Amino acid sequence: MNDLREMETNGDVKKKKSEYAFYDRIYRTALYRAAEFALEFGAPAVIAVYAGKKLGVWYGRETAITLLLLGAAFIVSWVIVYSRCRQISRAFREARKEAERADEGSIDTREKDTN
Repeated sequence: MNDLREMETNGDVKKKKSEYAFYDRIYRTALYRAAEFALEFGAPAVIAVYAGKKLGVWYGRETAITLLLLGAAFIVSWVIVYSRCRQISRAFREARKEAERADEGSIDTREKDTN
């Protein structure tokens, strides 16, 4: 019992909880990114295979149509990834500009205070 109180007073428990929260956040982010990756590449591929099988039976060229649609799905997946990267890049650029404006504002207020 005294050991627990000593740990609490030393801040070890709080430190362990914050470490757990940090690693939990990393784990959740990794799972989210893995699921996102699977959807960006997996969904178009699954749709292409299904459509290729159906159209292949209809036209009698199953392998060729499936491969053609898989190639198109690959291109679509990379277009999705590219657009997502551009979106993230724009958001970072805007955040950087906003941070620079905020820094300029804080410099202006310091100059006014000293004068």
